[in-house]
Amino acid sequence: MWKYNIIQFLNNHPELTEKGIESNREDPRYKEQRVNLYQSLDEIEMCNDWLDRFYVPSKHKKDETSSYALKHYVENYFKKYIPNGAFVTAYMMKYYDYETVKYDPNLFVKVQPKLLERQRFLYHN
Repeated sequence: MWKYNIIQFLNNHPELTEKGIESNREDPRYKEQRVNLYQSLDEIEMCNDWLDRFYVPSKHKKDETSSYALKHYVENYFKKYIPNGAFVTAYMMKYYDYETVKYDPNLFVKVQPKLLERQRFLYHN
């Protein structure tokens, strides 16, 4: 069921590719990058799981970062390459606030880690 939801979301957001947000759909690589994102459903689920475990939305400027920076944390946690677009998709599916910049494939987000005790428990199990 979750993969069905991802596919539906991707169908409604043609700007998403494996690289993140693509503003130029005339780019010859657009279709290939779009297909690659559809082939990254497991990675999108991993990003969603990671966000649920470790982060919550924030309203504070000090908590601002890019989706690209966060996707590296996901890679370190799962010991697996994660396309930037997989993290962008997972984040957008949560309907958290974010900002975009024209011609930049990343989201700019405000998140903060969950309570330290919860993180310790999750990292040690």
